Amino acid sequence: MKTAKWKGIVGVILLLCSLAAAGEVSAKERKDVILVLDTSLSMVGQGGNNIMPMVKKSLEEFIGQLNEGDSLTFVTFDSEVKTWPTVSLQSKDAKDILKKYITMVEAKGQWTYTQAMLVSVFKTARELEEKDKSRNTVIVVLTDGVDDPPPGFRGDTLTIKDVGATDKDWFIYLVNLGELKNNPKFAKLQQDIGGNTTVVDASGEVQKALEKDLMKDMDKAVEARRSFWQSPLFYALIGLVVLLAAFLTYRRMSGVKVTGHLEYWDHTMMDPYVKSFDITRHAAKVILVGKGHGIALTIHELQVHDPFKLFAKRDKNAIHVYAEAGKDAELARVKGEPGSPLNDGDVFKVANYSFRYTVS
Repeated sequence: MKTAKWKGIVGVILLLCSLAAAGEVSAKERKDVILVLDTSLSMVGQGGNNIMPMVKKSLEEFIGQLNEGDSLTFVTFDSEVKTWPTVSLQSKDAKDILKKYITMVEAKGQWTYTQAMLVSVFKTARELEEKDKSRNTVIVVLTDGVDDPPPGFRGDTLTIKDVGATDKDWFIYLVNLGELKNNPKFAKLQQDIGGNTTVVDASGEVQKALEKDLMKDMDKAVEARRSFWQSPLFYALIGLVVLLAAFLTYRRMSGVKVTGHLEYWDHTMMDPYVKSFDITRHAAKVILVGKGHGIALTIHELQVHDPFKLFAKRDKNAIHVYAEAGKDAELARVKGEPGSPLNDGDVFKVANYSFRYTVS
């Protein structure tokens, strides 16, 4: 009986701890990533090296490192901005879809309309945030930094207010694939947004920056923002509290046992022999009396099919012993009210037998 109780308690503890751990992992993985790629002609060697094949390969590796539960929205921009359908990463197939998007992309745009891209991307970020405010929004913009908007739009100015990024706590990574550091619009954007915007220099080692450094920086930033309620320490405290509560409950329940002695005799006989049974010795919460499997006190001559039971119950701060009849026989109290606790010396009858309960 004790072993079964402990197994149950341990099972509950393990279940709660596993749920807590799952909650921790879930909190860590919940990211909405907006991946933005410059597809203007400058990315394939016009005025520089053709970095597009290496960038696409590295992006496939980057996507492979995203966690289950993340979502990714792929955006390309040149003269125009194209936003691909958002994909929720619940399986390997989802990542394969995103990688297919990457392979389909070609850098053919005549112009690089940076401002239109930023307006569109921040709009998408706001929409994702409205769906679930508990998730982290991460924006990754990959560009060589050559800002060359279409004719008629070159005098446009850009502010945080224009793109609706005021007071947002999004993580924004501007990945420098060329001359990004010399782009005054991006420099102004980083200055206005402040600490949540990071420029990642990938002009020298594209693969290392995208496949290793960027993902590491993203996870580190998201981890740093997690509140105490999402931290491993909080879940450790939950486990400790659950363990302590389980221990105290077990200790309290393990003290609820039937104690005392039970004298019994066949009252249909002229001169019955009175026998005595030490209840305390069994150290159990429930004592079955009668015939059959699992019976603590076997009385073959007791004319019942179902056993009756003595059981202990905590009433406020005291433990009392009760007697309860089986299905096919009445339990008649000679002394004491039906359903009330047994007191020292109380007598009750079940079928052809009488029983006297004594405390000691």
